[in-house]
Amino acid sequence: MYDVQRSIQLTVPFFCMDSNGDAVTGLSTFTVYLSKGSAAFAGISPSEAELGYGWYTIVLSTTDTNTLGIMTVVITHASCKQVNLQFRVHERINDGLAYPLTAGRGLLVTGAAGYVAPDLTNATGALVKGTHITNFNDISQTNAQSAALAAIQAYDPPTDTEMDTQFATVTSLALAAVQAYDGPTKAEMDTAFATVPSLALEAIEAFDPSTDTEMDAKFAALNDLTAAGVWGYAIDDTQTAQDGIQWVMAYAAGKIVNTTGNIYVYYAFDNATPLFTNTAAAGGRTRS
Repeated sequence: MYDVQRSIQLTVPFFCMDSNGDAVTGLSTFTVYLSKGSAAFAGISPSEAELGYGWYTIVLSTTDTNTLGIMTVVITHASCKQVNLQFRVHERINDGLAYPLTAGRGLLVTGAAGYVAPDLTNATGALVKGTHITNFNDISQTNAQSAALAAIQAYDPPTDTEMDTQFATVTSLALAAVQAYDGPTKAEMDTAFATVPSLALEAIEAFDPSTDTEMDAKFAALNDLTAAGVWGYAIDDTQTAQDGIQWVMAYAAGKIVNTTGNIYVYYAFDNATPLFTNTAAAGGRTRS
């Protein structure tokens, strides 16, 4: 089965053979029957020609091919076996591109703006369904522009009054937030700052420094401790090296005075009151 376009002149080749399957040549005047759209067969008289080697052709007219659907051709001759051919007739097929771009012949048409679109017309130039379309893309573009225009027209922007209302609402919310803030008052701040000097004053007043009497007593105790700490550290044969070093340090500080005959006197801090006297020659010490 072959696909053909409706309402075209169609040259149909066919092969004639005998009962043995061999080619039959030199035939003419074939009997041809045609069924259009699977209807009953009717005899037709197409022109015919011999190609050679058992091949022949008949030419179907545009009237023969003007019906959509299954088209069946039967060719008979007394000298060959019957030939049966079938075609499917379409409104459009790819082979239509080879025909001139006229109504019903071409698959595509070119609009005035240069766009290419399907040719939806039949053989007489009428649209198969609806109104004749000269340029599919032009119409699509127009529809798209109309849809965009409708969307723009449907947009309802806020008016000045509505915008003022919105901004007024925002301002009111901001003002309410500021008003809701409960910060300290000037009086509260003054009270807080007044408290700081008071606390500092309390800390100063709470400080109880030592009196002169207490300081004298502490220094006097220090004198006693110092005297007791160095008691017995004489530079003689009975003391250790550490004892000697401490005596030397005390001597350097002016607290030990070498009088005469290696007799040393250890004075108190007033440098007048002797605490004890060491007699190195006798190998002992005397507390003053």
